[in-house]
Amino acid sequence: MAWYESYDLVVVGSGASAVVASLIMKRAGMSAIILEKQDYFGGTTAISGGVMWIPNNHLVRDRDSPDKAARYFDAVIGAHRPGSTPERRAAYIGEAPRMVDFLVENGVKFASAQVADYYHGYVPDGVLCDRSIGPALYDMRRIGDWADRFGESWRSPQIPVKNHEIGELLVAKRNWKGRITAARLGWRIFMEKLTGRKLRGGGRALQANMIEIALREDLPISMNTEVRGLLMDGDRVAGVVALREGREVRIEARRGVLLNAGGFSHNQAMRDQYLPQPSKTEWTFANPGDTGEGIRMATAIGAATDMMDSAWWVPTGMPVDASKPHFMVVNKAGKRFCNEAKSYAESGWALYKDGAVPAFGIFDSQFRTKYTLVSLMLQPFGSAQAHLDSGALVQAGTIAELAAKMGIDHAGLEAEVAKMNRFARTGIDEDFGKGAQAYNRHFADPGQRPNPCLGTITNPPFFAIRIWPVDVGTCGGLLTDEHARVLREDGAPIGGLYATGNTTASVMGGSYVGAGSTIGPSLTFGYIAAKHAAGVNTL
Repeated sequence: MAWYESYDLVVVGSGASAVVASLIMKRAGMSAIILEKQDYFGGTTAISGGVMWIPNNHLVRDRDSPDKAARYFDAVIGAHRPGSTPERRAAYIGEAPRMVDFLVENGVKFASAQVADYYHGYVPDGVLCDRSIGPALYDMRRIGDWADRFGESWRSPQIPVKNHEIGELLVAKRNWKGRITAARLGWRIFMEKLTGRKLRGGGRALQANMIEIALREDLPISMNTEVRGLLMDGDRVAGVVALREGREVRIEARRGVLLNAGGFSHNQAMRDQYLPQPSKTEWTFANPGDTGEGIRMATAIGAATDMMDSAWWVPTGMPVDASKPHFMVVNKAGKRFCNEAKSYAESGWALYKDGAVPAFGIFDSQFRTKYTLVSLMLQPFGSAQAHLDSGALVQAGTIAELAAKMGIDHAGLEAEVAKMNRFARTGIDEDFGKGAQAYNRHFADPGQRPNPCLGTITNPPFFAIRIWPVDVGTCGGLLTDEHARVLREDGAPIGGLYATGNTTASVMGGSYVGAGSTIGPSLTFGYIAAKHAAGVNTL
């Protein structure tokens, strides 16, 4: 077979682990290339919060251990399944902190995301802080023109804000900590104008660090290069065929191909085939290139899949709005059906299980006065008229009138509001425990007593929004082993083919153990794949 180019490892997609895998190959004295079909680098990671769940990392090592992390991991995820075997779980817990140490050695600075494990206080061995980490603020001037080659998303805002500060800013009217954070952010913005700095956080900062490494190490990146198929030599993947500048080229992968191309959130046909219904491509925050090619190319040569009915759900406003006081989520019967402040991934499944698509967020003028409604980005004193005119926000003088406008059973809603008001006064949600766990309170109002997540819904006018099962990516895909090798239906690995990230069935088994449960495994299994392809154990 004639090759246009030849490398030891070909990385398909520029998501979380692309640069890590390429750098591993270079450190092992080998070559790699990153192929990205878009003009934007970084995949969904670049437009995310950039947080990684990394047990026993360097910030938490004095309070954590592999055994403790494994107990928590197993307690949350539960039974093993094909994509989350004991071997894959052990590989993740053991290799994730080594992957972070490798990045730190190569110049990446991390800070705590200052968020508890999502099930801390609910299952044993959760950690209150520091298993979830993200990049420190990064000056985008350091990467020159590459700074403009990331996607756009409200989840990775173009302001110098740290991950943990976002929650503090949302209650800035209510406490001094939030006001101090707002003042600190204002000072950073002022200094940016004065000095020309361009500090950014989140996924943009994470992938900017990766680009800096790639530039420093002279790691090949080929943008606007669409991989269209895997090329075989017998039963082994030998390379890829790609479209570059209108020309079809064959690129050899002597040691392997790493599929790092995301899931299928923007592929309506695959959503219709696999995901719970209803399901729309409009309901995703994944990057536009998340269209399923990696999964389809691998299944075409016999790869097995698992969890194709799963996505990383982030229903509208849950938990950022819904964890706050004076807000509750109901179905068409007017009944609450879940703890609104729990993990967003779990909330998505709750919507589908209850048949509440859409569900309805109900709140009153107390909420409007005190907080920013992130679901519609309404400022506390801003005009809601445009949202009222479009129907995205509905207003009424009474709960019964609001129910009629939204198509909710008015008797059910009135009874549920009365019950919520009673819970708010006692501070105990007797039905679902809203506010009982540490993560419930992450986006809540610490100034609200006796429960920072509960407040009465009594002051007209009353408001409602529709809540849809939005996602940040699918989490089902190719079956892989503890070395990130793609497996056939009979469990045998496909020679020369690796996969990571949302191209695979997640090691999390559809659960979300803590902030960064997508990016952490993506980076880690890309790191593992490259080490296996290079034939090295340590670097």
